[in-house]
Amino acid sequence: MDLLTKRVAQYYAAFLIMEGLMIGVFSATDALLFYFFWEAMLIRCSSSSASGAARGASTPHQFFLYTFLGSVFMLSR
Repeated sequence: MDLLTKRVAQYYAAFLIMEGLMIGVFSATDALLFYFFWEAMLIRCSSSSASGAARGASTPHQFFLYTFLGSVFMLSR
């Protein structure tokens, strides 16, 4: 929590980026645009989970891998 008080501007920037990506997910008009925003949101989520990973660097990679494979399967159907 001490890191959050030191980097307030970066926190708000990351929060606004995530908010913009989520708005893009819910306002997408076609499947390709939805997929683009969904993947960009997942990259942002995995990078934010890297900052609080307790088990090391494998947690965000596993998160990205599982969600990416699931979304590629969804796109292929």
